[in-house]
Amino acid sequence: MTREEMINTLKIVRDLINLDPDTDIFVEALDMAVDTLEDQRWIPVNEGLPDEYEDVFVTDFGGGMATVHEDSCGIYEDTGEKFWFSSQNVTAWMSLPEPYRGETDEE
Repeated sequence: MTREEMINTLKIVRDLINLDPDTDIFVEALDMAVDTLEDQRWIPVNEGLPDEYEDVFVTDFGGGMATVHEDSCGIYEDTGEKFWFSSQNVTAWMSLPEPYRGETDEE
């Protein structure tokens, strides 16, 4: 099953169980799963670069990975497009997950 198929299946299930008012917690869980699957994916650099000051994972042509700060990007003055300072070999990037905060009373 592909990521897109999984997302679509979760959305269908969410919509089906959303008809019952006693399923709010399940709908919320499915929404969180869909959001996570949509957010945690490799984004090819030709689709765009990260927001300003966002820490991200990057990968290059050789399959190497690193965590970089978005200020590793520059902007071409003539076109306004962003580019990577550190390496022109970066092929894709991904947002970092939320940092670990330990257990709370809510968990």
